[in-house]
Amino acid sequence: MNIKEFCGKCYFDEGSGIVLRENGQMLTEVRGWAAIQNAFKTEAPKVAAGFQNGLGRFIASAINEKIERDFKNDLP
Repeated sequence: MNIKEFCGKCYFDEGSGIVLRENGQMLTEVRGWAAIQNAFKTEAPKVAAGFQNGLGRFIASAINEKIERDFKNDLP
């Protein structure tokens, strides 16, 4: 098994703050809520939550792009 086979295509679940593997199992969690809230302390909590969701989507997308780039020449 390699990383691509293990992860499949990752996605971010905004409700839980977790990056999930293609099969729905947890791969990693977007943490640092206190740091994110502090960075947006003068704005509404909804802005901080939106930032956290954007960060999670960014991380999942980066994982998918890296897997695609590193394994693009692999045979199925």
